[in-house]
Amino acid sequence: FDHQSILITSVWMTGKTQCCPAEVKGICYYTKQDVSLGQFLRDSCFNLNLKCQNPTCKKTVLEHTLSFIHNDGQVNITVENMDDPLPPAPLNNDGTGAEQQQSNSGSRGKEGSSESSKRQMNNNPIATWSYCNNCQKVVTPLVYISRDTQMYSFGKFLEVYFYNYTAELYSAENRCSCTMQTAATLYFGCGRLAARFTYSRVNSYGVYVRRHLPFDVTFHRQDAMRQ
Repeated sequence: FDHQSILITSVWMTGKTQCCPAEVKGICYYTKQDVSLGQFLRDSCFNLNLKCQNPTCKKTVLEHTLSFIHNDGQVNITVENMDDPLPPAPLNNDGTGAEQQQSNSGSRGKEGSSESSKRQMNNNPIATWSYCNNCQKVVTPLVYISRDTQMYSFGKFLEVYFYNYTAELYSAENRCSCTMQTAATLYFGCGRLAARFTYSRVNSYGVYVRRHLPFDVTFHRQDAMRQ
């Protein structure tokens, strides 16, 4: 079942400072080791109450970068505040969407602020779009992801992100056919928050430990004579 799992290293950063030790973890898809894509976004990106694992760090999620490293690739995730909230989601076949957003905003006064914001975050729809760094413009339209997409394995999502070498954006409207993995910045948005996913290559280094160190007789003899 190796093809149904992925081994990654995760680390939280603030600027160029590492907040806590890197964590190596194996994710078996659709098991207790895994989470859904939607749950990861809500818990680790759009949850402003999330605390850093380093107790001495007082910075918010917006000031952190979460990185996942696998083989020679690295996915960096940063969260930022948008100037304007996302437009209302269209009404879906199951009756959710714009009406759901209205019911969320109407229930704010009936609950405590923390519980209300948490419930609102869990119910607010999530949108996605792509920005091409080469073309310097948004090349895919803003689309609200379905409930099935939110239930997609986050571990599998990372696997596709790391191994999707040849996929292109194919945006005929914007005349963009750049490589999706390296040229595009993937965004997920919820309310006024946007999670930015970028990919970069990293250099892999290995550690080789010698069993026996070379012994230079001449060097030690000359050193002994000097003493």
